[in-house]
Amino acid sequence: MSNTPRFARKSMVVTGAAQGIGKQVAIDAAGEGARVTLVDRSPLVEAVAAEIVASGGQAASLIVDLETWEGNVEAMRTAHKAHGAIDILVTNVGGAIWMKPFQHFDEKQIAAEVQRSLFPTLWGCRAALPYMLAPRISASMPSPREERQRPLAPSPATPPRRTARRRPGARRSFRKRSSRAI
Repeated sequence: MSNTPRFARKSMVVTGAAQGIGKQVAIDAAGEGARVTLVDRSPLVEAVAAEIVASGGQAASLIVDLETWEGNVEAMRTAHKAHGAIDILVTNVGGAIWMKPFQHFDEKQIAAEVQRSLFPTLWGCRAALPYMLAPRISASMPSPREERQRPLAPSPATPPRRTARRRPGARRSFRKRSSRAI
């Protein structure tokens, strides 16, 4: 069995790292050799980073609102600048705003929940991708404005799906199709 720490030479970004699960993930990962970037909108994130550094780990922190695309781009740029790469992304930001059954949510409450819990994860993953796909890039990354203007390229691994044409008025069949080419 190797004595090399599990996250040795790995750079990890942890969002929602000021408290709770995110804080503990960051502390544990740093204890296992990760260079961590802690991101949160709470100033408590700085104390967590200081705790990691005091215990011999490597940590950077950033106070930013991840409910915005620009906040996510800034977080990933900061992580890359601090540690030279992003190898692991832990998207922990978010959580329920109202603790009640979903059927009691109104339209504005649903929009707020999505804004707080879904968008930070999606934007964080998208903002981290350029760094994770080419983790040792030395050139500067595009600005948030350039990122918004650049369309996402389709994945070459996913060919366009062909669909069979139906005659107008024909009923759709859900039977298993034969293996013949369409």
